[in-house]
Amino acid sequence: NREERESQLGAIADESERLERDLARALPILGEWKSRDLLRPEQLASSLPRGAAFIDIVLYARAMLGKAVRDPSANSGEYAYVAFVLTPGRPVQRVELGPVGPINEAIGQWYRDVQARKESGAADRLRERIWLPLRQCLPKDTAVIFVAPDWEFARLPWAALPTGSG
Repeated sequence: NREERESQLGAIADESERLERDLARALPILGEWKSRDLLRPEQLASSLPRGAAFIDIVLYARAMLGKAVRDPSANSGEYAYVAFVLTPGRPVQRVELGPVGPINEAIGQWYRDVQARKESGAADRLRERIWLPLRQCLPKDTAVIFVAPDWEFARLPWAALPTGSG
């Protein structure tokens, strides 16, 4: 019945608000985190220390007119990775990293190579597909990079990413 449903929804909303207030009291830092969530990219970039960069890597579905988008784990060409690079004093830079299939395969092969202690060229593919396009967006004095990775990139040990010289 509609009245009963509305009453239950109201009670749930009230309980949700009460729990949020309790959580805010228990975790004062939560308010600061919420305000940071509202920052625009330019504000985040300007708050970075000198020599730092922030890279946000996102998995996205490419627009496919008249076609259903499948699961990204299928490694189809319907999904791709894009990075947004933020550095102090510069506009946000968008870097298309490419379709998920070849990148996920290079990440998986690199893991297998590391475990087997062999070289198959996966490290070079990762360097070419990931690091080289990102490096072009970084100022020469960049010493610290903050990464917000998505999907397979979240499993990647960034400190061990093969970057090559320069």
